[in-house]
Amino acid sequence: MGLEVAWVAGLQQEEVAATVGAVATTGFEGFEKRLEIEFSYGPSSEASGLRSVSREGLDRMLKAAECTIVAQLSSDEFDSYVLSESSLFVYPLKVVIKTCGTTKLLRSIPVLLELASGLDLSVRCCKYRRGSFFFPAEQDYPHRNFTDEVEFLDGFFSGGRGYVLGSSSSAQKWHVYVAPAVEDEFGSGGGSSSEPGFTLEMCMTELDRKVATEFYKDVNCSAEGMTRAAGIDGLLPGARICDFAFDPCGYSMNSVEGGAYSTIHVTPEDGFSYASFETMGYGPREIDLQVLVDRVLRCFKPGFFSLALYATGISGAAGKKNGGSSWGVGFVPRGYSCVGSSRQELGSGGDVVVYHTFRAEEERSSPSPPSPDWWSSVPRPLAVSIDPKRQELESLSDIKLKSIETLKLKQLVGRLVLEQAA
Repeated sequence: MGLEVAWVAGLQQEEVAATVGAVATTGFEGFEKRLEIEFSYGPSSEASGLRSVSREGLDRMLKAAECTIVAQLSSDEFDSYVLSESSLFVYPLKVVIKTCGTTKLLRSIPVLLELASGLDLSVRCCKYRRGSFFFPAEQDYPHRNFTDEVEFLDGFFSGGRGYVLGSSSSAQKWHVYVAPAVEDEFGSGGGSSSEPGFTLEMCMTELDRKVATEFYKDVNCSAEGMTRAAGIDGLLPGARICDFAFDPCGYSMNSVEGGAYSTIHVTPEDGFSYASFETMGYGPREIDLQVLVDRVLRCFKPGFFSLALYATGISGAAGKKNGGSSWGVGFVPRGYSCVGSSRQELGSGGDVVVYHTFRAEEERSSPSPPSPDWWSSVPRPLAVSIDPKRQELESLSDIKLKSIETLKLKQLVGRLVLEQAA
C-alpha cells in the first residue's frame, strides 16, 4: 500500500508540474529559496570572518547559483547585497542567501565552504527553506523537488532533517531543512545568547492590482519612487534602505538597522503576482509583531499570504518570557481568515517554527479570534518529517483532495492559454 500511495502522489505532482510548466515561460518564479549557514572560528581566524571574503570570491559563489550583485549597503555588523535575483547577507560568522527565479542556490554551497575553509572557519549549522513554486517544472536539479534538495544538502552537512509544513489540502507548503549546530572550541558567536532570536518570513500572492502597478517602471521610474508609493519606507522607520527597480517591472529592497535586516522582493505580474517580506534580528524589544505584519499587509494587500516565524532558544527561561510577548501571542490580521497552522520543533536546541496561511475575507470586517500562544498551542500533526531515503506521504483521502486541486489548476491554465491566443 505504501508504494501504491507513493506512486499515485508522485504521478500527480508530475502532472501538476507539467501542466504549469506549459505556461511557465510567460511567468517569473517569485518564491525564493533561502540558505543560511553559520560558521565557527578556528585558531587562526580573523574577527572579520566572512566579511573579509573578496568581491571576487562573492561573485564566484553567486555565479554558481546563477545570480549577480546589483547594489550594496553595509552596517557596522554585516554587509547586505541586492542581487539580480533577491538578496545576500554576510555576517562575520553567518551567510544568508535568498534567490528566486530558476536560480540554483544550493550549487553555491561548495564555493561558500571553500571560501570559509580558507578563513579557517568551520560549519556550525545549516538551514534551508522555501515555499511551493509557481512553476516547479522550470526548476533544475537539485531544486526539482524537496527530496532532491534534502539529499543534496546531506552531501555537505551531517545530521540534517527535512520537514514539510502546511495543510494537506493546500497546494502551498513550507519546506524546511535543518542540520543541527555543532559545538566549537573557539566560540561561534552565534546561538549562545540567552535571548531568543526571531526570523519572520511572509510570502504574499494575489497582490492588489493597484498596488502591483506601482512596481512597473512606466508608473514609477525609480526604485525610490516605488518604495515611497507602496509605503515600504514606513515599515521600519529606523532602518536604512537600499532599493532596486528592475526592467520593465519588479523590485527588491534590503534594509539594515544595527545587526538586523529586512528584505522585500516583488514580482507584480498579474496571474502570478508575488511579494515577500523577511526580517531577522528584530524582536519584541524593537517592534510589536502584529503592528509589523499589519504594516506589511497594508503595503501589498494580498489575497493570500503565509507567515513563517522562527525562534531560536525559545525553550529557555528567556525564550519563554519572549514567547509570551507580542512575538509569541497568536493573532489573525483584520480582514483575513487563518486557513492553516503548523508548528515544528527543529531538533533539541530549543528552535521552533510556526507556519500559518491566511486568506482574505470577502468583507474585511472584524478579525478572527487569535490563537493563545504560537509556540505551544498550535497543532503539530500538519508538519511532516522528511527522510531522504523514505518520504512520508499523505493519506489516500488527501490525494483525492489534491486531485481536485490539479483539475482546478488545469482549468485555470486552459483559460490562460485561450486568453494568450486571443
